[in-house]
Amino acid sequence: MFKHSFCMAMVGLLLVPALAFSESTAGKVRSKLGDVNRQKENQQSWKPLAVGASVYMSDRVRTGTESEVVVGLPDGSAITIAENAEMVISDLFAKNGAFKTKLDIKKGHVGFDVKKLSEKSSFEFKTGTATAAIRGTKGFIGGEKGFVGSLKEGKLEITSSKSGRKFSIGAGETALGRDSLVVLKLSTSGSPSLAKALAKVTEDTTLTIDQIVEAAKVADSTVAAKENVSLEEESVKVTSVSSAVCSGGLQIEGSYRTKVSTASLVVKIGSFVSENLASSTDGKTHTFTASIPVTDENKLWTLTSGEVVLTAGEKVVSEKIEFTADRSCAEVNTLPATIRFSNYDSLRCVANIAVSGLEDDAAIFAVNVDGTPRTHESLTRNALKRVKLSEGVHDYVFSAVDMAKNKVELNKKLGCFPPKKFNVQILGKNREVISTPPGTPQGSDKIVRTVQFTVRVPGGDPIVLYKVVVKHNGRIIQQETLSQIQALDYQVPVELVRKGINKIEVEVTHKSGYIVKAQKVYEVF
Repeated sequence: MFKHSFCMAMVGLLLVPALAFSESTAGKVRSKLGDVNRQKENQQSWKPLAVGASVYMSDRVRTGTESEVVVGLPDGSAITIAENAEMVISDLFAKNGAFKTKLDIKKGHVGFDVKKLSEKSSFEFKTGTATAAIRGTKGFIGGEKGFVGSLKEGKLEITSSKSGRKFSIGAGETALGRDSLVVLKLSTSGSPSLAKALAKVTEDTTLTIDQIVEAAKVADSTVAAKENVSLEEESVKVTSVSSAVCSGGLQIEGSYRTKVSTASLVVKIGSFVSENLASSTDGKTHTFTASIPVTDENKLWTLTSGEVVLTAGEKVVSEKIEFTADRSCAEVNTLPATIRFSNYDSLRCVANIAVSGLEDDAAIFAVNVDGTPRTHESLTRNALKRVKLSEGVHDYVFSAVDMAKNKVELNKKLGCFPPKKFNVQILGKNREVISTPPGTPQGSDKIVRTVQFTVRVPGGDPIVLYKVVVKHNGRIIQQETLSQIQALDYQVPVELVRKGINKIEVEVTHKSGYIVKAQKVYEVF
C-alpha cells in the first residue's frame, strides 16, 4: 500500500491558499458493491449512496446482503461497511490539523484502515456492547448483541459498556464475546473473511463464551486455509506508485501470478478501468506497468485512491493504491477556466463577469483597464463577479489564471455614464428681430443666420453624448448620434422664414438619458 503527500504550489500571483477542512467536514464514497443507502439526520427516507458522494456527520449508512461500501475520511483513513450492516457517523470534525472521528455501529461490522493520528486527533468506534479507540491500525470491529474487534496491525483500546473494564489488543489479536470479552491470537486477525465468519458467531446468543472461543478458532483455521491457497495460486503485488502525479500520469509497477487463462489484471480508479495488463497466465510471477492519465478532463484528479484487481475465475485478488494529483501541473490541470460577459449597466457603472470551470480548481481573477492592472483576487469556485467600471469609455481585459497557469482572457470596450448635469449655451440674444429693407421683393434674396451653440459637459468629452438635434419651427434640420458627435461647438446655418417667427430648438441627450434643451427665436418682418 502506498500513499504520497500532496504538493500544491502556485507561482507569482497564484499563491492560492490550500483548501483546508472546515470544522465540520465530510467523507467520500470511494467504492460500493450492491445495495448501499444513506439516511440523513431528521429524515425518514433512505436514498441510494453513489460512488463519489459525500457523507457527513449524523448520516446513517446501511448495506444489504452481499453489499459493502468503502468511505474515505478527511484524515486519509478508510472504513469498509460490510454486508447487512448499519452505522451512524456520530462525529466527523477537522480543526487546526486535528481530526475527530466517532462511528456508532448499530448492526454488523466495519473494516478500518486508519492512518497514524496526531496526539490531538481521535478515532473511536461504539457498538452495542463496547467502545474502542484506535491510533493508527488496520482491522475490523462490530457487534450488536456481541462484540468482536480484530487487528491485522496496530493497537485497539477497548472499554466494555457493561463492566467498564479497559484493555488493549495488538496486531494479530482478536477480542470477542458479550458480557465478558476474550482475547485470542488468531492467524487471520483483521481479515475481512474472518470478520464475516465471526459476525455470525458473536450474534448467536445461544452460545456460551467457551463455545464462542471454539467457533472463532475453527473460523480462523478455515479462513487461513482458504487464503493460503489463494495466495499460492493467484496473487498481485504493487511495487511502486509514482509520487504526486504530474507529467507522465500515474505510474504503477508491480507483479502478479495466475494460472487462469481468462484472468484479467486491471487498475480501477473510480469509474475508470484500465485495459487488461495480464500478459501471461502460466502460473509464474510476471511484472506489469501501467501509465494512467490523471487530469481534470477525465475527473480522476479529484480521487486519491484506487486498486489493482486480479480476477481469475471466481477468485478476486486486489491491492490498494493511493496517489495525489498535482493540480499545479499543466499535464494534470489541462482545462483553463471560462470567462463569459454576462451583462453590464452603463448608468450604474457595473459589469457582471461569469467565471466558470473552477470545479476542484482555483484561479486568480484580474481586471485590467486601458493596459493598467486594476484588481486581482483568488477564486476557489465558480463565481459571478461584479466589476465596478470607470467613468467614460475604456478598454477592459478580464483574465483568470488557474493553478497550472492556464490563462483565459476576455476583452471588452465598456462605457460608464452616470447621470450628470450639463448645459447647452446658444450664443447671442435669446430673441432677435430682423427687418427686411423696404421695397425688397418677397423671395428676391434669402435671409440666412448661423446659430452658434456650445454643449458643456463635465470632462469636456463628446463621447458621453448620445444625440444632438437642431430643429427649425419643429422641423429637424441637423441631427447627430453617437460616433457622429465629434465636437461640442456647433455652427448651424438657418434660412429664416420672412414675415414670421423662426424658433430654433437645440436638444442634447446624454448617454445616461439626461436631456437638456435650449432655444433661440428670430422674428422677421
